[in-house]
Amino acid sequence: MKSNRDPNRHVLTVSIILALLLISLTPAVLADTSSPLLGTLKISSIPSGAKLVLDNVNQGSTPVTVQNVLAGSHTISLAKDGYYEYDADIVVSGGKTTTLAVPLVPIPPPANGTLFVNSTPPGAKVFIDDIFAGSTPGTFKNITPVDHVVTLNISGYDNYTETVWVTGDATTIIDVDLAKINAAPGSIRITSSPPAALVYLDNVNKGITPLTLDNVDAGSHALLLKKSGYNDYRTNINVVSGQTSTLSATLTPVGQKTGALNIKSNPSGATISIDAVNKGTTPMTISNLLAGTHALVLKKTGYKDYKTSVSVVAGRTTNFSFTMTKLPPTTGTIVVNSIPSGATVLLDGVNKGTTNRTLEDIIPGTHAIVVKKEGYVSNLTNVTVAAGQTVTYTAKMSSIAATTGTIIIKSRPSGATVFLDSVNKGYSPITLNEIPPGIHSIILRAFNYKAYQTNVNVTAGRTIILNITMTKD
Repeated sequence: MKSNRDPNRHVLTVSIILALLLISLTPAVLADTSSPLLGTLKISSIPSGAKLVLDNVNQGSTPVTVQNVLAGSHTISLAKDGYYEYDADIVVSGGKTTTLAVPLVPIPPPANGTLFVNSTPPGAKVFIDDIFAGSTPGTFKNITPVDHVVTLNISGYDNYTETVWVTGDATTIIDVDLAKINAAPGSIRITSSPPAALVYLDNVNKGITPLTLDNVDAGSHALLLKKSGYNDYRTNINVVSGQTSTLSATLTPVGQKTGALNIKSNPSGATISIDAVNKGTTPMTISNLLAGTHALVLKKTGYKDYKTSVSVVAGRTTNFSFTMTKLPPTTGTIVVNSIPSGATVLLDGVNKGTTNRTLEDIIPGTHAIVVKKEGYVSNLTNVTVAAGQTVTYTAKMSSIAATTGTIIIKSRPSGATVFLDSVNKGYSPITLNEIPPGIHSIILRAFNYKAYQTNVNVTAGRTIILNITMTKD
């Protein structure tokens, strides 16, 4: 008898039964670590405490055991502060435990660097972070590889200040052409007896007397007066910035016996008057003086006038040198020091510069001195000074308790975008100031490089320096 049963229907029934059996068995298989589809990954590090990232998923800190890992290839990353990041591919075998012990490589602390400072002109004082280090040209060793403020100072030139990053195990060079202070010019007022004499300033004809020369550079200049029938009159004159120097020249007829006086004083800069006529300031050689006796007066602020008679010998230059007597002082001096130095000094509310500082020409009496510096408690005191007295005050400053910390980040390559607690802060190298104490997340990202992530524990008043070498992607 022929069967009427459909063979296709029988096959379908069997397939459904097998499918139901497979579904009922799959959870048990997946939960079984002995399954050839799953394995266990056991990772440790030396030292321990490194953050493990498996296939971009954070798995905690080493030592770590991760179960139910699909068999096959996986990417792991280990990161710990002070150590180079470890990246690798690892193969997990189904039904087995794959073990990996990673010795992390410590990041060496940054070596100190060298700073070479040169200037034109040489001989400038060099201050590194407000501390005197020496003079130019100079090589300064064992400099911490961070930002430093370098200041150059030399008389007659503007101060130069630059913030420079000193690189470890290298020499950082600063070569500066210092700018000369532009002193204001002065003037010369020249008269002669008789008048209408030709005037030459530094061998350049400037006109005839009486004559006022404006915009003359400060300093010493040569003057020559000429008039027909009279002997040439030669002298040097010192021009003071912003002031008018005067010269009254008495010309002597040709044939009259004349001589010259070379007058010096201690101290120099005294005003010379001969026969009540101003001749300039010491040291000076005055020519074309009639032979004979003349009245000489020297004057200088702070000194007693020096009066005497001098004899001029025809055809000769007579040398005179005078020591002037200092008048009793009318002012005092205050020397203000501080520990640490570089603090701002206020005298009776007026800024007088930074310590260590000598304040001269102080009117006798009591004066209020304030010494202040960022990060320190300001010092206030009263100092009494008498005429001719020097008083020294040293402010021992107490630091203000810091409430925030600092993070300095350098990377290789530089120019990496820096995120602090997921906030974009700019590009490396960078200094992050006023960071609240506690643990903060640092992430660096750069094109064609793997993102670098770490956590830092910031302590108030401390600076953390991160030197990060990023890994090519």
